[in-house]
Amino acid sequence: MSKTAVKQARSNIAKKLKEFGRILLESKIIIDDKKIVEAANSCLQKVPDIKGIKYDKKKSWGYEVPDLQIRFSSSDIKADIFPVESTINSIIVSSKVIGRICRNDYAEDPLYHLEFNLVVKGLTKNGEPLVASWHLDRHPDDSPTESVHPVYHFQYGGRKLIIPNDNYGNHLVLDMPRIMHPPLDLILGIDFVLSNFLGKTRNAMCSERLYVNSIAELQNLIWRPYVYSIARHWPTYGNENERYEWDSHSIYPQLLKSI
Repeated sequence: MSKTAVKQARSNIAKKLKEFGRILLESKIIIDDKKIVEAANSCLQKVPDIKGIKYDKKKSWGYEVPDLQIRFSSSDIKADIFPVESTINSIIVSSKVIGRICRNDYAEDPLYHLEFNLVVKGLTKNGEPLVASWHLDRHPDDSPTESVHPVYHFQYGGRKLIIPNDNYGNHLVLDMPRIMHPPLDLILGIDFVLSNFLGKTRNAMCSERLYVNSIAELQNLIWRPYVYSIARHWPTYGNENERYEWDSHSIYPQLLKSI
């Protein structure tokens, strides 16, 4: 891998982050894009340190965005909320990614490391604090496990589900199951949040060319090798006589095409 190719890959990711942050800011989805700009600038210069993860810093890209606040009004949330009459007052995402610089014609794991956290906080009608948390990460290759452990998986709870004074009521919180899911960097992760909690906002963003193209390009970079590699499990994959009638959008509604 030449230094030029590495520099170009990092530059492309940094550019996408800045463009995406700008469209989020202009659309008032975030308060400011400072953390995203800082992550983009850092991506150009260095790769974050991850203890216990082996990778060549000179041939990879990476960034970290901590605790990014998503703006919304209570009327924007189109989801059932329990306990009833509760309100959501904050949606926070964070992401830490170390990427592998891959060939476009070769399906390999595009990432060395991934953490994506989603934390939703609210209040009961009596003003008591509520919190929900989801965590998506990449399972290290050398970590032993007794349970089924998809390399990329979502878990409810994650590392952020801490309720003051252990006031969990009748809510039973378990460390699993680990739900298989394609990887989410910051860009795909924010689209995931909008898709699931702020559908009206996401629909409006899908008319913004810069937003759509950012999503589509990251899906091509990160999801394409993920999906191709799963499909290759079956020997008929890629057979010219094979008929494909299952709409990909019905499988992953978040899939977008560049416009």
